[in-house]
Amino acid sequence: MNVKNLGNTDLKVSPIGLGIGGILGEKFFSKQKAFNIIQTAIDNGINFFDTGSSYSHGNAEIRLGKVLSRNDLDKLTIATKGGTVLTNKNKLAKNFSKESLTRNLDVSLKKLCVERIDLFQLHSPSVNDLNDDVLETLQEFKAQGKVKYIGVSCDGLVLDKAIGIDLFDTLMLTYNILAQKPEKQIVRAKQNGKGILIKSPMAHSLYSNDIFKITSIADIWYFLRVLKNYRPQLYQGFKYRFINRIDGWTGAELALKFVIDNNNIDCALIGTTRVENLMSNIRVTSKELDQIIYNKIKAIDSK
Repeated sequence: MNVKNLGNTDLKVSPIGLGIGGILGEKFFSKQKAFNIIQTAIDNGINFFDTGSSYSHGNAEIRLGKVLSRNDLDKLTIATKGGTVLTNKNKLAKNFSKESLTRNLDVSLKKLCVERIDLFQLHSPSVNDLNDDVLETLQEFKAQGKVKYIGVSCDGLVLDKAIGIDLFDTLMLTYNILAQKPEKQIVRAKQNGKGILIKSPMAHSLYSNDIFKITSIADIWYFLRVLKNYRPQLYQGFKYRFINRIDGWTGAELALKFVIDNNNIDCALIGTTRVENLMSNIRVTSKELDQIIYNKIKAIDSK
């Protein structure tokens, strides 16, 4: 799998990376299956792994760390996030104080079994969270050698502000066939030398003919997540169902290819609990997308 520089950093990343969180990191999901998926990704050329200190109730980093300890870290890029914390009631809350971010980072270093995080990112901050105190804390992490590069995961107005902040080496944002409007922000960020990471590149399969087909616990989890967070986008997804009828492609493959073919994007983060889906995503990197299909996808968004 070809690699490219992540923005102006010296990190070389594969066109797709693996997100470690959700069901994959939960204790009720087989840890051996999780380990196998992560190792299979490494063995097949994926070298970028993204997680978060709060992901899977704090268990995602532990699982990733177990696999990392068996591999050559010099060939891998590890990213995590801070700013989202688990409360005493096991609920998620935001805390970007120096004390909280420091605790996030120190725990992440231990769980991931590494001495330094390649990329430490703020996790979905507000505009007001991008203040001098927070930026100074992140700069201290770099000066202490705990992290190599700094990034932020955000969208909308927060992304607009983050694009202009020199400290951020990378930006992680939502972009997919159903959410193409951030393309102008991506171009502007790239012009500012930022590394561009994409979350939700396959639009949560809202275009899939099988989105209401439930065959496993994972399907139930994903479906309930769609109903909770993405119900308004379900109708929009119907307009893209034609991608499920293209010879030689699945809908998910076409959706992913649309994203990674954008030259301004460095790496798209996928997530899966199935090795067969992982291998399908990996094969996408070597396939060619017909320009007619690409143009049709673009045309729907412009209507």
